[in-house]
Amino acid sequence: MSTKEYNGWTNKQTWRVYNIHNNLLKKIATSSSCTDADHMQYVLENTIIDRELETLQEGTVAYEAACEYLEAVNWREIAEAYFVQYLQAVL
Repeated sequence: MSTKEYNGWTNKQTWRVYNIHNNLLKKIATSSSCTDADHMQYVLENTIIDRELETLQEGTVAYEAACEYLEAVNWREIAEAYFVQYLQAVL
């Protein structure tokens, strides 16, 4: 039995972040100095969370809902997918 639950990804949140932010993810993966999947995960997660939350007022229902949604994202899975693509592009 596969652990993937939504379109080949861990969950719907991970799939949506991967697809909605695809261009941003590609830009980060190819232009950053990420040397491993751990660093890639840190950069991707912080960039996207900052971008998503910057227009929301902290303490509001919308802010809290966005935080809960983003907490469900499997950032490691996204980072590994892009890190592999980045390495293949460089080699």
